[in-house]
Amino acid sequence: MRALYFWPLFLIVSCSPKNEQEFQRTLNPNDFSRLEARVVQNYSELVLLSYQEALKSVKSLNQALKSFVAAPSEELFGQAKEAWSKARKTYALTEAFRFYGGPIDSERRGLEIYLNARPIEESFVDYVQGQASSGIINQIDLYSEISKNLLVSIHQKDGDQNVSTGFRVIEFLLWGQDLNPDGPGQRLYTDYVLEVTPTATRRAEYLLAAGALIEEHLNMLVEEWSIQDDNFRTLFLRQSAQSALSKIMAGLRGLLKNELYANRIGLFFETKSEKLDVARFSDSSLEEHLWNMRGAENVYLGRFDRLDGPGISHLVAIERPSLDIEIKNQFDLAKRALQRITTGFDQAVVNEELRPLVKDVLDHLEALSKNLDQASELLKLSFVSPD
Repeated sequence: MRALYFWPLFLIVSCSPKNEQEFQRTLNPNDFSRLEARVVQNYSELVLLSYQEALKSVKSLNQALKSFVAAPSEELFGQAKEAWSKARKTYALTEAFRFYGGPIDSERRGLEIYLNARPIEESFVDYVQGQASSGIINQIDLYSEISKNLLVSIHQKDGDQNVSTGFRVIEFLLWGQDLNPDGPGQRLYTDYVLEVTPTATRRAEYLLAAGALIEEHLNMLVEEWSIQDDNFRTLFLRQSAQSALSKIMAGLRGLLKNELYANRIGLFFETKSEKLDVARFSDSSLEEHLWNMRGAENVYLGRFDRLDGPGISHLVAIERPSLDIEIKNQFDLAKRALQRITTGFDQAVVNEELRPLVKDVLDHLEALSKNLDQASELLKLSFVSPD
């Protein structure tokens, strides 16, 4: 029978995640409450490391953007796109930290809407097919100066799809509209050459301002999860282990069930609406879904880079080893199902012959979500409603 009490988390903050092997040797298997607290402490370090990696990638992205706009060329344009793709993947690993009112998505100060809002109305930002003078970039009379403050002030103004900040806006500014059914957008690098395009300078200013905002917001998230006396991490570690674990599980279930299964993949699969394809400009939705799954798996296992557990998995394994094995298997099966899709994700959704591959992904996500629901009940975790 597991212990029914919980140690205050601040009593074990000094237990470094790097000493995992030593911790496992000294852990009394019956001291379940200590393990719960250790999982929460390890999670807080995992979040910090993940956001630090995302910030590092965004800094590299911004350097690539600066190099490109300083001397536009096909080669530097390609490097900027590669840097965006890498930054997007590392950010996708962090999306399991949402859905419980943390600094990324709290109602009062959440940054999610500025980083990740979608779908976007392209004509709110720049020209689109048939509307050569549309968007913030081309409407000089309305927006005389493009700056970070401007982009934040008009973000989602007069409509949720009027998105002016975040990863999707930069994706659109690099790839352009998704008019190619068999691949990504075909924006030309000459959109940033003043001798060719009169609005090139404004487009470059927008690109740099949007990139700077992402870096600024990620830096704020790193600060909130750093080891300090008065930030979100401090509050997170002061609550009971059960409360913290409920939030951790809410992040897992929110990403896998509410976002991937029901929204990002499920709704697109049901409607076949290309606008619901999450990374439609770069045609990289398949990779994003995979990195989202890896991020959720990281949380379940308690692993990231040099960090190696314990995670929720360790708690489930003590209570019901067979369920832990099944959850791990479902993570693996869901990832393999995605990797069996060898075309663009949008093509797999709209092509009747390929749709069974996407349905297979959804089936494994559904099974995984049900298993995580069982784990929540097993660990007696309260339900935290996704924000």
